[in-house]
Amino acid sequence: MIIRKTVLLLSIITVIEGQNECRPCNSSFPGGYVTISYQIGKNSNEQRFRDLQVSFAVVIPHGELPVFPFIGLTYGSRKMKDGTKQRYGDLQLNLVSIVAGGFGIGVISSGGSMHKRKKSWAGILPLPVILTKDSFSIEGERLSSKGIMLSYPMPIFG
Repeated sequence: MIIRKTVLLLSIITVIEGQNECRPCNSSFPGGYVTISYQIGKNSNEQRFRDLQVSFAVVIPHGELPVFPFIGLTYGSRKMKDGTKQRYGDLQLNLVSIVAGGFGIGVISSGGSMHKRKKSWAGILPLPVILTKDSFSIEGERLSSKGIMLSYPMPIFG
């Protein structure tokens, strides 16, 4: 139910944003995006999970290459099948073209303590499906996660 409401809200925002005639504006802001994503996956210990995350990114000004580099922040909430909840935040560097990918470093909280986290992802545009992989250690146990993420990106033009 909440996912349907979120998708409806994001669709309305996208339509309203699409009415903006200022493309590109005379602004110092280079452009970027906001993305809402939902992920399902499994840890290396075979435990299933689902995530909901939001990402904010800004394009890094560069030459006229057909690849757009972005730097951004991601915040997410993960719920394991056993009911355990985790929260995470990452600093990400992304390259977006026909094939998009990126990596991030950050932290994940679990059981009241913070742990270092690394993440990588890849996808083919314009499909909203992204393959993800992340790794972290909890109480000395090295865990990795793989998942499939459905993303709803909303461009912000500069």
